[in-house]
Amino acid sequence: MASEEFELKPVNDDPSDNAKLLGHDVIVQTLKAFIESNEMISSSSIAIHGDWGTGKTSIMTTLASKLDQDKIEVLFFEAWKYEYSNPSLALIAEISNKYHGKDGELAKRIVEAAVYILTDKFLGVDVRTATQILRGNAERISSIVGDLETIVFQINKKLVIIIDDLDRCDVENSLQILAMMKLFLSIHNCIVIAAVDFNRLQQAWKMKYNVKDNDNDDGHDSRDYLDKIFQIRIGIPVPSQDRIKEYLLSLTNNMSDDLKEIFATFTPKNPRAIKRMLNLISYRSYLLNSPHSIYSACLWTLLEQDFGNHNFVWFYERISTEKSLANLIFDSNWETTRNTVNRTCPRPLLDKIDQEKLKKFVEHSHKLVQQIGIIRNDLEQDFSTLYIATNESR
Repeated sequence: MASEEFELKPVNDDPSDNAKLLGHDVIVQTLKAFIESNEMISSSSIAIHGDWGTGKTSIMTTLASKLDQDKIEVLFFEAWKYEYSNPSLALIAEISNKYHGKDGELAKRIVEAAVYILTDKFLGVDVRTATQILRGNAERISSIVGDLETIVFQINKKLVIIIDDLDRCDVENSLQILAMMKLFLSIHNCIVIAAVDFNRLQQAWKMKYNVKDNDNDDGHDSRDYLDKIFQIRIGIPVPSQDRIKEYLLSLTNNMSDDLKEIFATFTPKNPRAIKRMLNLISYRSYLLNSPHSIYSACLWTLLEQDFGNHNFVWFYERISTEKSLANLIFDSNWETTRNTVNRTCPRPLLDKIDQEKLKKFVEHSHKLVQQIGIIRNDLEQDFSTLYIATNESR
C-alpha cells in the first residue's frame, strides 16, 4: 500500500504567468535577450505561433513581466476583449490615450483619424474592401503613423506591443488587426509581438476568399500575406515526455512512477488540454464509491483520451464479451490481452489501436493496482459505472 494517496491539485483553465514548464522559458529568455539587444531591428513584428492551449499566452505574459522596464515600454493588448466592438480601433486608442503625455490634442487626432478609417468606412464592407480603404486613405494613414512616431519618440524607449488572443477574434477583426499591424513596421523603435495560430489564420483567409495555396496571381495568398506582416515566426515546440512529466508533477501530489509513465504516454501534449483532462478525472472520481476511485478515473480517462470516446466505448464493449478490462489489467499477460483484442475487435477498430501503447498501459496498470492495493472487484465496478456515465450518444 502506498503511504500517501495520489491526488490532483485544484487547477483552473487560465494560462499561467510562469513559462518555465514545458520548455517555454527558453523562448522567453531568448526573446528577452534579442529584444533588449542592439541587434534587434528598430521596427519588427514577431509571431508566437501555436495551436490552442499550447502556451502562447503564458509565454507572452511571462515575457512582458521579464523585459527590462528601463529599456522597454510594454503595452499588453488582449484583442479578444474587444471582439464585439472594434479591436483595431481599441488598440490605437489604448496606445494614444496611454502615452500622449501632456499632448491631449495628439491623442484626439490619432483616434479621430482611426475612427474615420476603421469604423465609418468599414460599415457594410468585407475585409478585402477594408484593406483597400486602408491603402486608399494615404493622408490619414500618414497622419496616424506620424503621430504614433511622435508618441514612441516621447516614450524614449523601445515600445513593445504584445497582442494576445488575435486568433480568437473572428476573421474580420483578425485580418483587420493584421492590416493595422503594418502601420507599426515603419515606426522606429516599435516592436509588435502577436500570439497567433498560423494554420487557423490561413484557413480563415482561404475560406473567406476561396483562395488556394497555388493561387498567387491575385496577391492574396494567405501564406504570403502573413509572411509580409511577420518578419520572425517562432513556433512552440511539442514538449518531450520528460517535460510532460515535470508539468504533471506540478499539478499533482504523490504520483507513483507507474502512473507517471501511463500519464506521460497517454496525456495530450497541450498544457491547457492536460489541465482540462485532470479536471475531468477529478470530477469522474466523485462518481465512484471505491477507496481508490481516483486511480480508476485516471485509467479510464487516459485510455479514453487515446482512443477517443466512441472508439473506447466500442473497445470496452467488444472485449467485455470475453474478458473485462479490469481482468486484463490484473492478469497482465500481454499475449492473452493481444489475442483477446484481436479476436473480439472488428478490423476498423483494430486499425485504430496502437498495440504498443496498449501493452505499456496494461503492464504499468498491473504494477499500479498491485502497489496501491486496488481490489479487482472495485476496479470492475468503477469501470462499469464510468462506462455508463461516459457512453455518449452517437
